[in-house]
Amino acid sequence: MPTSPWLVALKLFLPSWNFFNDFTAVPTMEFAVGGSEEGVGEWQPLFRAGAAPSAWRMVFNPQGNLDLLEHTLVERAAEEFRMDPPSETDAPGGTYPALVRLARRRLTQSDLPGSGSFRFRLVLREPGLAPEVIFTSPVLAAREARP
Repeated sequence: MPTSPWLVALKLFLPSWNFFNDFTAVPTMEFAVGGSEEGVGEWQPLFRAGAAPSAWRMVFNPQGNLDLLEHTLVERAAEEFRMDPPSETDAPGGTYPALVRLARRRLTQSDLPGSGSFRFRLVLREPGLAPEVIFTSPVLAAREARP
């Protein structure tokens, strides 16, 4: 441990990469297009790789901020669902309905072949271990029914 005041001050300004070593398990959200009649398609990641970095994006990055918010929602939902799995009767402002809206929005923005239904799941991936499925949704309509 450094005892010199200069070394202590220097240590404050240098990043410690050991901080990041503890975070290995990452929850992700995947979807499969199709329903019970059609058969469920292959599971695919809901989040795609982001745009190439640029200097302007460091200052103004609304899409990056939205992506970060959506990843945070998935992380919180994974924590919540591990303790108490949701049901379709959850409150409209809850985590489950927010994930359904997120999945529908992402699917309508994608260039996948049109399908009337889909499923999503939350998966905890840890390097070197088999993925742990935390939650799998029932088959849902790709478009929300309007009254």
